[in-house]
Amino acid sequence: MNTTIAAALDELDKPLEAADAYEALLSTEAATLEDYLNLAALYSESHDFGYMAHHGLSKEFVVRAGRRFSEVLAEAENRFGQHSEMSFWRRYHQYVHGGGEPFVDECRLLARPEESLVPFLYLFVATDRQLYRAEAERLFRAIRGGRSTRERHIRSLLAPWFSA
Repeated sequence: MNTTIAAALDELDKPLEAADAYEALLSTEAATLEDYLNLAALYSESHDFGYMAHHGLSKEFVVRAGRRFSEVLAEAENRFGQHSEMSFWRRYHQYVHGGGEPFVDECRLLARPEESLVPFLYLFVATDRQLYRAEAERLFRAIRGGRSTRERHIRSLLAPWFSA
């Protein structure tokens, strides 16, 4: 399996097929950090009721997604070392899908633009929408095409401010 197949299925918005392709890819040396992050975001998004219903996701898939979400991020960390976006997705998932507390202060520590702009998504939306505007806009411009579930989720949250 290669990144192109997994990414193409993700771009086609076929979460079941994309998840299987990413899982196969992660067992190879060809997997990139982005592949791990894309799969983790796909699994996280699978817990959104609207996403679940739209895609007709089975209870079994959602349970698998819940289990594998944390495992995928742990596997990525073992393979690539710590990365701010991995930590971000853990906290964000807990906040959005697990009833976790807001995490602005923690997210500020994760906000390292040289590593990832993704933490700025939450900082921009959760604060006054001015302090982190430049980074959030850079992130939006970078993912504007929305090729993966991860990018589409980010775009959906930032589009009200930057789509013009």
